[in-house]
Amino acid sequence: MTIVKIENVRVLDPIQNTNSIQTVYLENGKFVAETADVSETIDGQGKWLMPTMVDLCARLREPGQQQHGTLKSEGKAARENGILHVFTPPDSKPIVQDNGALIHGLVEKAMLDGGIYLQVIGAQTQGLNGQQPANMAGLKKGGCTAVSNASAPFANDDVVLRTLEYAAGLDLTVVFYAEEPQIAKDGCVHEGFIASRQGLPMIPALAETVAIAKYLLMIESTKVRAHFGLLSCGASVELIRIAKEKCLPVTCDVAMHQLH
Repeated sequence: MTIVKIENVRVLDPIQNTNSIQTVYLENGKFVAETADVSETIDGQGKWLMPTMVDLCARLREPGQQQHGTLKSEGKAARENGILHVFTPPDSKPIVQDNGALIHGLVEKAMLDGGIYLQVIGAQTQGLNGQQPANMAGLKKGGCTAVSNASAPFANDDVVLRTLEYAAGLDLTVVFYAEEPQIAKDGCVHEGFIASRQGLPMIPALAETVAIAKYLLMIESTKVRAHFGLLSCGASVELIRIAKEKCLPVTCDVAMHQLH
């Protein structure tokens, strides 16, 4: 019997609704009662003890860009940083749009080579060109639980509405990275003093909030389940909060660097 004692560690457990500094005892990775029979004592000061994290948007570079990384190298990096579940968007090479064999192969290889649980997000439109809905039935059969157009724009709002209706009928989640291209234009950084001082093309917050407001109206109409990824301004979070108060099936996330 090998029992590890971790002192002064911050325990985060969403199931038990726990967020506190504790001294805990673990045997084979599971909590056990306090005991004097301890094999190792670890000082957990400044550290967190929690279930493995989920990365909701990770481009794993395989297939198509193995010169930058592989499922093995990216999986190793994820595990070493407490991440065991990874979602990858469809804008790989080739695009994940109707190839069940590709999806199954990626999921299996991610576990065998990288030791991570991979969830593949399928393409929302054919070729991510924003013009025609992708074969979502084929994507679901292949193992996708969500679809997205990644960062590619839609040709028009009718396409968006048709894809949401399609996804709702298949009980698929739609993932949005919301940005109104006619407002964002060629901007590369948030509108503000720093961008102005550096002379960088700016993106108004309205580029994000206008897109989110529009998509929320479509979600309310179609009842599709949706997730908004990589939100970057407080007004966007407020829109999602209001939508959740109306019981719309929506969730959201922000990138780590937006919290720095």
